[in-house]
Amino acid sequence: MVDASCNLEPTDFPKLLKNIRPLIDKGYAEAEIDALQNLLDATPVKGTGVKSFSIVYRGYSTPLRVELKKDDVDEIEIWFITVPQLAKDIQGEMKKFLR
Repeated sequence: MVDASCNLEPTDFPKLLKNIRPLIDKGYAEAEIDALQNLLDATPVKGTGVKSFSIVYRGYSTPLRVELKKDDVDEIEIWFITVPQLAKDIQGEMKKFLR
């Protein structure tokens, strides 16, 4: 398992979650995106939140663990921890998104 990570503003968080949705075959849809948004909303400043999903990526059942930390009210750190190829694909989306 490896991670894809970045720092971003909380207002950009929903956009990032939706941008990576097409990378995952099953198990990461609106309900999971909503759960991650709720996790962010419930995580206190300087706190860390964690959510795990069982997803299907390229036809294989794969774990996806999402960790986020609210550094302050204007910035969060996020990690998507999963199989190497999916992490690489997510990191690619993050780079496009954060330009």
